[in-house]
Amino acid sequence: MYSEDPKYIALQDVETRTARQKILEKRFVSYLQRFAAKNDTASFFGPMNYARLDWKQKEPVKLDMVNGKFTKRSVFYSFWMTQVLADVIAKEPSIRPYLAPRLHPLCKLTGQGAQYLFLDGQRHLPPHLLRLLRDADGTTTLQELASGYNLPAKELYKQVEWLVKKRLLLFSIEIPSTIFGPFDYLCDFLRSLPDHVEAKGKWIAELDRFEGLRTEFEKATLESRVEITKRMEKLFVELTRHATRRLAGKTYADRTLYYEECKGTIRDLSFNKVFFEDFHARMEPVLQLIASYGEMMRGYYQRVGKRVFQQIAQGEKEIPYVHFIRKINEMDQEGKIDYRDDIYYEFHQKLRDLVTGKREKNVVRLTREDLGDLFSHDVGDSLHTSPDLMIAAKNLEGILRGDYQIVLGEVHQFVSMWGSQFLFDSDREAVEREIEQVLRGLPAYRKLATILNTRRHKGLLYEAFPGTLIQFLGKPSKHAKNTIPLRDLVVRMEGDELVLADQHSKETFNIYNSGDDNLHLWAFAVPRVASIPIHFEQHTPRIEINGVVYQRERWVFPSQEFLSTEPKVSDYEMFLRMRRVKQRHQLPRWVFVRVEKEKKPYYLDFDSFFLVELLQGHLKSHKQVTMIEMHPDPDHLWMRDEEGSYCMEMRGTAFRPPLPGSKEYEALQEEVELEV
Repeated sequence: MYSEDPKYIALQDVETRTARQKILEKRFVSYLQRFAAKNDTASFFGPMNYARLDWKQKEPVKLDMVNGKFTKRSVFYSFWMTQVLADVIAKEPSIRPYLAPRLHPLCKLTGQGAQYLFLDGQRHLPPHLLRLLRDADGTTTLQELASGYNLPAKELYKQVEWLVKKRLLLFSIEIPSTIFGPFDYLCDFLRSLPDHVEAKGKWIAELDRFEGLRTEFEKATLESRVEITKRMEKLFVELTRHATRRLAGKTYADRTLYYEECKGTIRDLSFNKVFFEDFHARMEPVLQLIASYGEMMRGYYQRVGKRVFQQIAQGEKEIPYVHFIRKINEMDQEGKIDYRDDIYYEFHQKLRDLVTGKREKNVVRLTREDLGDLFSHDVGDSLHTSPDLMIAAKNLEGILRGDYQIVLGEVHQFVSMWGSQFLFDSDREAVEREIEQVLRGLPAYRKLATILNTRRHKGLLYEAFPGTLIQFLGKPSKHAKNTIPLRDLVVRMEGDELVLADQHSKETFNIYNSGDDNLHLWAFAVPRVASIPIHFEQHTPRIEINGVVYQRERWVFPSQEFLSTEPKVSDYEMFLRMRRVKQRHQLPRWVFVRVEKEKKPYYLDFDSFFLVELLQGHLKSHKQVTMIEMHPDPDHLWMRDEEGSYCMEMRGTAFRPPLPGSKEYEALQEEVELEV
């Protein structure tokens, strides 16, 4: 970690460093560890490669790599940066007439006025404003509306501006939240304007400057990229008067004006049928456990949701979905939602007791038979889940012999094939079609819908999403299969089930949710197939199911455990204290550290003075710290090239069709009989 640059690390004796040198060192090490642990502030996941299953292949695993670190790199302007530019461009008087106002998704028209659905009561409006709200469909431009009303565009704009301030209209250049290239969309919008639009040429020229900088940056050396970034930021500030960074100090977020993706060096990574069957056999008990958990959680969210609905509805048969959301938020803040549930508690307690009873020092080893009682919640309906998986093995030869261990990471609810991770896949369109075909065979997924918000980062794309897009603050692209505004949704009971429905067509929806714990989403979602968190107060052993590492070993410490009570401590004494704590608790050399204010963990090597020193800074601003074992550790990273070893995380989505005996399976059989 030493540098030839004296601004960073140029001293052999750490005790003689100045405060300025320490600050620079910590900054350098912080960026280095974030990059190495793929959680840097520009959202870089690491080079992306693609694997496949090949039933005709003889070898269990085939790996063909080329030299280097990547084969292709692409730089993109972030969504937030593009939207800031779009908002500035939209203020140009000559461009305004070509923007199309649309009714705010939280605004509902009433007989003599309009209501913003997050507020009680309605606003009475004069007829000409009501007419404007009814005609604002998001496709008819201000100029076209003004012509139909026989009004000057400037006069109509005053009405639009007033309605925007009252949160009844949206009026801007809206970048679709479902596309990968927002900057290209903005460029195309400007080029589509008539040539006589005064501001068109000016802004096309400015965006061309940005595009030139992006292209130059993509091919540049590291030193040149620093200089190009400064030019990008200078231009951005000149045009927008907006800061060039956002979400200061956060990891895993598009903070900068741009981000980069790279295609890796794997030409072919394929697995044959024998390997897949062995892999699946190892994973099957884990998949069944999380499937049962998902079904249990679906029932849990339904039970809590129904209780809340009865409180909010006050005898009404249905209520607006927006009203349901608002009241849940209010009740949650006031602590008025009863989340207690016997089935939920019993499930978690059984698993906790099982782990406690099977504990052997630092490891808990569970078999399929141990988990049998927890499988009872699985009713056999259609499901999906996207687990992050790693393979721990000494080398590729070990995998070929079956001498490997599967390590489960996060278990997500998104469909990987709809995300930005498929950017470089040459078969992307075919994969998307295949996923859409699979979903047709999953009854619950035929009613799939997702709430479309403004995109927060490059994140998960819905361009190929086959279901209904519920319009909130995000805008769908022209490829959207079906859309419905949020204001048109209602919550009601159908039999014993709480459902989300279109108030006009009465069609019901199952939410596709890959986000947080919001009750107003999960109460209507397809089952939340996720790993069940298991935590003990200070130390949680590694948990293995059928040999698969279901959860890594972890420790929770008060920060004071690592900090000295003395006002002044030398760097040597600080490092020595950390080593003693490591020895006392038998911590491994390599761990990942989590603190409350950061979404992603930090990498820590206890043998690295500078990483230990960096951790000290986090400990001083947090009351406690969680440490998680690094597994696979560096000795079990099987993917190697001439320069060393690499972590490889496999991402994919598993779908389960309805099992025989389930309600969905019987319904499908009836469909087949009717077709015949």
